[in-house]
Amino acid sequence: MPVHIASTAATQAGVAGLTAARFAVDGTGVADRRAAAAGPPSAARRTALVISTSGSTGLPKGVVLGHDRLIRKLDALDALL
Repeated sequence: MPVHIASTAATQAGVAGLTAARFAVDGTGVADRRAAAAGPPSAARRTALVISTSGSTGLPKGVVLGHDRLIRKLDALDALL
């Protein structure tokens, strides 16, 4: 799940906890978080990307993209670019 670079450490930790993220990627590389992750729920195994809404009418919510949907989205962007 993308997290803005200016997010607080608490926000980043909260996102990692909510998503059971197994890896964290930033400008310095990839951090293995598998030891900290309790194991994703079964639905999370089919998740390729979670994008957060703006939260303009309340708390932000996660929009889940599966692997097939993400591939189709990337193909469409590739065709446009």
